[in-house]
Amino acid sequence: MASNMPNNSDIMLTAAARRAQAERGTARIYEKKIAAGYPDRVTPDPAGFIAELDTAFLATVSAEGAPYIQYRGGPKG
Repeated sequence: MASNMPNNSDIMLTAAARRAQAERGTARIYEKKIAAGYPDRVTPDPAGFIAELDTAFLATVSAEGAPYIQYRGGPKG
C-alpha cells in the first residue's frame, strides 16, 4: 500500500543512525515506519499535546552514531 506521507527518513535516520540500529538490533522496528513515510510537519494531535507541555527533549545523533539529548524547559507551548 502506498503512502501519501512524505518520506523524510533519510533526514531522520542518517547512515550512522541506521548502522547503530543494525548493530543494536532495532532496525526492524523502524522498517514499517520508513515504509509508511515520515511526516514533514507536526499534525494537530501532537501539536496539541506539545502545546500543553512545559518541557521538551531534543535529540540528535552524531556521524559516529552517538546520541545527544538536550532537556529544554520553559513556559507551555
